[in-house]
Amino acid sequence: MSNHIIILSTTVNNPTDLQYVSQAMSTFPEIVEWSVDLEDCDKILRIVCENNIGDQLVKQLSILGMYTEILEVFDGNGNSLGPYNVMVAAKNL
Repeated sequence: MSNHIIILSTTVNNPTDLQYVSQAMSTFPEIVEWSVDLEDCDKILRIVCENNIGDQLVKQLSILGMYTEILEVFDGNGNSLGPYNVMVAAKNL
């Protein structure tokens, strides 16, 4: 099975936010690896996974109070599966 790459913009700003992201990632066994670029202005979350779970990720991160937006999803051949405009605002905690 070939992997998908999901690129999301996030509101990750600090170690606590990273813990929430880690918690969300642990609920998806199909995730192979993930990383957050804290230097990027969009705090890019890059996920490599076995399936396109972008929508589920956005919902799970929203439950944990994170705002996310899917910027792009690529299939195992590097083809874009977009356009994407899926975003869910974080719940007011």
